[in-house]
Amino acid sequence: MFPNNKWQIDWDCRIIKNPKVMLITNVKGGNIESALKEYKRKVQSTKQIEALRDRQTFTKPSVRKRLKMEEAKRKIKLFN
Repeated sequence: MFPNNKWQIDWDCRIIKNPKVMLITNVKGGNIESALKEYKRKVQSTKQIEALRDRQTFTKPSVRKRLKMEEAKRKIKLFN
């Protein structure tokens, strides 16, 4: 995908929801600031930072299930 130059940018702009896939941003007219701003927006919209924080520590499946059930109960209580 990328040539030998490690700083080469793939100019195709895609937003991919899978956090394991690299985000790619266009640099238009050599404007790095706008490309960086767009990249930060993509990272935030795809929730990459959130996924990274979740993967830093192991959560037992039973705890994940309990938290998910508590979240569902809170949502039901909020909307009823």
